[in-house]
Amino acid sequence: MASPGDHGCAPPSNSMIGVHRLSIMRGVSCHWWWVCRRTWQLSFTGSYLLQRGHLLRQAYQKHRLGRCLFWLLVDVLMGYAWATLILAHWAPSTQGVQLVLGAMDSVVLYLRRLITWLMDAPAGLKLNSVLSSALGKFFLYHIHLWVTFLHLATPLLSQALSRTMGVLSYLGLMLQISVAQDTFNLVTFHVHCFFTYARRLFLSQTHGLQSLWRLFRGKKYNPLRDRVDTSHHDVDQLFVGTLAFTILLFLYPTTLVYFAVFKVLDLAIVALHWLASGLVQLGLSFQ
Repeated sequence: MASPGDHGCAPPSNSMIGVHRLSIMRGVSCHWWWVCRRTWQLSFTGSYLLQRGHLLRQAYQKHRLGRCLFWLLVDVLMGYAWATLILAHWAPSTQGVQLVLGAMDSVVLYLRRLITWLMDAPAGLKLNSVLSSALGKFFLYHIHLWVTFLHLATPLLSQALSRTMGVLSYLGLMLQISVAQDTFNLVTFHVHCFFTYARRLFLSQTHGLQSLWRLFRGKKYNPLRDRVDTSHHDVDQLFVGTLAFTILLFLYPTTLVYFAVFKVLDLAIVALHWLASGLVQLGLSFQ
C-alpha cells in the first residue's frame, strides 16, 4: 500500500536514470561533433581539403584522374620547394615556431599602441574622454585576456607548430597557404572581436538616433506593418527624448572613430584572406 506522500507514483528505477544520463551524454557528444564539424568546414584548411576531395571524385567519374594527380604532384613539388627555401634561408627550423609566436606578440603590441593612441586625441580629434577611456580600457582588458591565453597555450602551440611545419613541406603549396590563413586567423582573432564590439555599439547608437529623430518629427516605426506611422507624444516624452538624443549625438563621434579604425583593420585582414584564397582557387582551377 502506497504511503500518502507517494501519491501513487513510484520512484524512478536505476535503469531509467541510466537511460536518461545516456541520452544526455549522446546529446552533448552530438552537439560537440556538430561544432567540430562546422568549425572544420568553415576553416580554410577544411574547405580546401573538401574542395580537393570533390575535384578528385569528379575527375574519377569523368576519367580524368591522371590529369588531376599530375597537378596534385606539381602542387606537392611546389610546396616542397617553397618550404625548403623558407626553412633554409629565411626561417631555419629552430626559428620557425618563434617566428609565428613573435608575430602574435607584434600584433598585440601594435594593437595596444593603437588603442592607447585612440584614448588620447587621435589625429587631433576631440573625442569624449570618458567614453574613449572606457572603450580603450575594455579593449585593453580584452587584449590582456588574449595574451594570457597565448601564454598558457604557447607550450602546446610550440609543439603543434614544430611538428606541423615539418609535415606541411610534403603536403603541397595550396595546403600550406590554407594552413597559413588559419594561423593568421588565430593570430588576429581578437581584431575580429574588436570590430564586432565596435560595430554593435555603432549600430545601436545609430538606430537610437534614428528613433529619437522620428520622435521629434512626431513619427514612430511600426514593426508590425514595417512602416513609419504618425504618433503624438507629450511634453515629458519629448523632454526625455531630447536628453537621450543629445547624449547619443555627442557620444557618436567617439564611437564612429573606434568603428572606423577597427573596420579598416578588418578590411585589411579580409583583403589578405581574399588574396590568399584567390591563389588557392587559381591552383585548383587547373584541375
